[in-house]
Amino acid sequence: MSDMEMIQRLDEIRNLTIIQAKDVLTMDEAAMYMGLSKNYLYKLCQKLQIVHFHSKGGKNIYFRKDDLNEWMLHSKSITQKEIESEAKRFIN
Repeated sequence: MSDMEMIQRLDEIRNLTIIQAKDVLTMDEAAMYMGLSKNYLYKLCQKLQIVHFHSKGGKNIYFRKDDLNEWMLHSKSITQKEIESEAKRFIN
């Protein structure tokens, strides 16, 4: 690993550590946290598909981590075991 790659990796680790300690994230931090591009996240905001907040001047966009987690986990796939259990409960 080159020195430059090592510095980039350490910078990424530092940023992720900072993100873990925060409840409210900037656009850059939210994109990194969610593993999305800033462009895609911005489009979600434009289409009002994700909860976000604007600063008083409207220039900056912020996100609550809880809202991001809820958005990422909004569509749970149930397991075969859960389906069978629900079917048995319904029959009885």
